[in-house]
Amino acid sequence: MKTLLRCAAALYPSAWRARYGAELDALIEDTGGGWLEFVDICKGAMKMQIVSGGLWRFASACGLTGLLIAGVAAWRTPSEYQSIAVLRMAPAPLEERLEKLTKAEEAILSRRSLAAVIQKYDLYPEQRKRAPLEEIVQNLRNRQIQIRMLTRPQSQDPGLAFSIAFNGEEPRTAQAVTGELTSQFVDALKDSAPLEVLDPASLPQRAFSPNRPAWLAAGLLLGMAAGLVLLGIRRWPLIPLAGLLVAAAVLPATYLIPDQFRSVAVLRSKAGDPGQAAMAVVNDRAYLQSLIAQFGLYPKERNALERMQRSLAVKDIHAPIGNVCLVSFDYPDRYRAQAVLKAAVGRTGAVELLDPPSLPERAFTPNRLAMVMAGLFAGLVLGGMALAVRRHRTPALVA
Repeated sequence: MKTLLRCAAALYPSAWRARYGAELDALIEDTGGGWLEFVDICKGAMKMQIVSGGLWRFASACGLTGLLIAGVAAWRTPSEYQSIAVLRMAPAPLEERLEKLTKAEEAILSRRSLAAVIQKYDLYPEQRKRAPLEEIVQNLRNRQIQIRMLTRPQSQDPGLAFSIAFNGEEPRTAQAVTGELTSQFVDALKDSAPLEVLDPASLPQRAFSPNRPAWLAAGLLLGMAAGLVLLGIRRWPLIPLAGLLVAAAVLPATYLIPDQFRSVAVLRSKAGDPGQAAMAVVNDRAYLQSLIAQFGLYPKERNALERMQRSLAVKDIHAPIGNVCLVSFDYPDRYRAQAVLKAAVGRTGAVELLDPPSLPERAFTPNRLAMVMAGLFAGLVLGGMALAVRRHRTPALVA
């Protein structure tokens, strides 16, 4: 054990060993020691190496710490495997193909259909114990399943090709679920628009997520940056102190700004202009006033009507499937945002509803993190300016 303790003592900086090495060696020889003393000596050696090593040694030690933390996090994050299938629709008029594909997609990605897939392949067993099925289905639809057009749709295309991808924690499960979705699309369109499977569901050979080398590199860089910041706090405390004070003042102020939820609907018209129909509703002040009274909107606002008109937005989109527009409504209550937009869209008249008003998952404003980071940056700048002014004035006062 004494040999091990002397090896640990050799980790101290050479200047420290020249001054105190003989005393430590004599202490080890007289008292011996155990694993607790070995850990204490290693810890002291690391501390002395960091403190006496200067800027870059301290930053390197922090970088290695960040690398270690990122490595643990990366290897504890479950791997995700992606299986992809490619299909092509038979030649037909473009608008007809897109309409049939959209209807099939709505049916296959519905809550009932995806819930059956989850049960059949026993997906997310741990999450189902602590989260409602609706939340899991929403995550599956929005994050784990991707349906993409492989080429820009044009009327002269011989066929409309698209891909179906699913991300799963096991390669075989990912392939099975992608194959299930492929079969559902083929069955849904076999009578109206037969599909050709160009590439069946693939068996993933390696995980595509997480990108562990990128995590390790980010951990190393963030650790080194944290080390430089800590040294900066030690040498120039005024700058980080000002930044933290401003950020601490901005954070509670952001909660005085009410959250805003945005519900969005997509309208289409084959003949007319859906944007004009939607704008007619936005400019119908009497109807908007009735919605305000019906849903109890803006109870503390003096100009509730003007506020509602600003919260309703209409945006035209150029699409190959006809005249399309987006209609959105912002409100602090996400359920009222969806309900009001449903009522407004229902008044637009002879337009087709491609995507019904959505129920917002989270507030889109205010972006509190961005506001706090802006406050931190402003505080750092003010602290740097104050430090420069103070250093400039100190020699003048001394003179």
